[in-house]
Amino acid sequence: MRGGHAALTAALLIATACAPPPAGTGDPDATPGDAAAAMPRPDHGVLYYGSYGHDDDALVVGQPWLAGALIQVYWSELEPSEGSYQWAALDRRIDVWASAGKHAAVRVMWSTSGAWPDPRAKHPTPAWLLARGAGIAVHTGTATEVPLFWDPAYQAAARRFLAALEGHLATRPGVLFVDVTPGAETNPYRMGTLDDDPAFRTTFTAALASDGSRYDDARWGQALDDYLVAVATSPSAIPRVVTLNQGGLLGAPSRLGTIGDRAVGLGMWVGQNGLRGDSYATEAASARWWGWAAQAPLCFEMSAATGGEVGTMAEVVAAARRVRASFLNTYAVDVLRATPGTATYDPAWAAALAEAAATLGAP
Repeated sequence: MRGGHAALTAALLIATACAPPPAGTGDPDATPGDAAAAMPRPDHGVLYYGSYGHDDDALVVGQPWLAGALIQVYWSELEPSEGSYQWAALDRRIDVWASAGKHAAVRVMWSTSGAWPDPRAKHPTPAWLLARGAGIAVHTGTATEVPLFWDPAYQAAARRFLAALEGHLATRPGVLFVDVTPGAETNPYRMGTLDDDPAFRTTFTAALASDGSRYDDARWGQALDDYLVAVATSPSAIPRVVTLNQGGLLGAPSRLGTIGDRAVGLGMWVGQNGLRGDSYATEAASARWWGWAAQAPLCFEMSAATGGEVGTMAEVVAAARRVRASFLNTYAVDVLRATPGTATYDPAWAAALAEAAATLGAP
């Protein structure tokens, strides 16, 4: 037990030395912009998954082993009418982290699941674009409007929106990266949520885009590639991340390797959601990711909060290190479990995240 406490203390000291000061320290007259400008964009670290219902409060923001947060945004909320953007709520969340000298990553949620607690997830696409005729498939069980990402009307408007978002974020302090992943983690819709209803596959593949086209695997693959090239050829000083998945409907051959090679070749970062303690246990499972890690940072996210098949926080951190991840996006409940002063505080969770802060991104 004595050795365990010593290891915890050492890990926390290392993480504190590597991290920016928590909120409320430093120059009392500094603005969010001053704080972020004084700290370069980190090349590794632990991120707080600031999803629905988990606000960016001082207790979390002040943790020394957090490099920042990942914030999800909905197109329908940010562009409620064509060409009219509502950035204020997003800016406030970014500024909370910037004021502590930390960074915020922004994830665009193109395709979602209405089964999630966030009511915005039912309608990720702006109503004005649907009124114009962009195609969707509706999952009646959850009232989810699933966009047909390859639809030319959708594509043109989505690319304009992303350019506007990136242009705005370039004016904000402390933006770490933008997750620009096409579709739902390169899939056409949320596997594992909407795919729990086998009938939805038929609904989705029968839905018509504005040009009369329907889903097929070749069309989806081409849409992914066209989108990545279009985004990459649009200038931006902010790194872009593509979160990789199979790249098609379940049962089709996986395009994960092809999409990852393309994204990295275009100068983007890559990663994957779904990390568990038993992930990437062999060299064969990790080798592809190691190749990408040699060219760009890898951004991984836990598959769910710890427990059950996900394992402990220490096991998840070990998996992140095995796959050579640079960034680990962690669930809010696990960050709270690692935070002194909370009802769920566990020093083993604090030690694990402190170790991650100090060692992620290392060879």
